[in-house]
Amino acid sequence: MNEQLYETTKKATSHRRLGSIPGCLALNSADLGEAVVDGKTVTITWGRNLDKKSQEYYANETKFAPVHVGAYNGSAELIIPPKTAEILRSILTP
Repeated sequence: MNEQLYETTKKATSHRRLGSIPGCLALNSADLGEAVVDGKTVTITWGRNLDKKSQEYYANETKFAPVHVGAYNGSAELIIPPKTAEILRSILTP
């Protein structure tokens, strides 16, 4: 696996951008995406581009799981918990 990935970072088999949260750009926030991880479709951040140290932090200190969606430099996104994802997806703008 890419040496820029933290050891527990999951790997997506497919991914796509869903859209922006209103006000997202002004708040310097990531967009939302969707990925297939371990055979399940999950909602992810889109544009976080977390480095290895940040992946380690999120994996060990939060409820968010890092996921690699194919970035050549090993950066990762975060899986959004289902209840939060449902709310965020309801207000997306494509």
